[in-house]
Amino acid sequence: MFEADLSHNPFGRFLTARLDPDGGARKGDLVGYMCYWLVFDELRLMNLAVEPSMRRQGIASDLIRHMLSVGRESGAVRAVLEVRASNVAARSLYERVGFRQVAVRRRYYTDPVEDAVLLGMEPLQELLTFAAQGADACGRGAHAVGDRALKPSEVESICADGSQENKRCRM
Repeated sequence: MFEADLSHNPFGRFLTARLDPDGGARKGDLVGYMCYWLVFDELRLMNLAVEPSMRRQGIASDLIRHMLSVGRESGAVRAVLEVRASNVAARSLYERVGFRQVAVRRRYYTDPVEDAVLLGMEPLQELLTFAAQGADACGRGAHAVGDRALKPSEVESICADGSQENKRCRM
């Protein structure tokens, strides 16, 4: 999925969150990533993951903030995603930032077989209120993460054409 999205999907976008080397970590330590699609007026969150030892530190929220900012700048009016029904932590995060359940897809996932909960947010403006709290449009600002520091400005976009831009990828 990731290789195809990076090389052949003109809608595919990737964000990475890396640790700040001033916090005692090696520059470039990857602590989270997100794959999303920006398809005309819709954001579709495809995958979001944070290193288990770094969870509940605001990293996933920073990635979501950045996605929403890019979406707004690009004219998106809604955001959608699917999540396993049993993934209570992810569902809680998405609901905290403004996503609401819109449907259930029975037996959507395999290994194990499980329902997918469809979450959406429309209009996107509701999310932008959250995204603007305590950060600029790209989610910049410093956060203490345990004994290390994460700079959300280290969030970078990787576009389908391989370019890296902080605010917007070429369509």
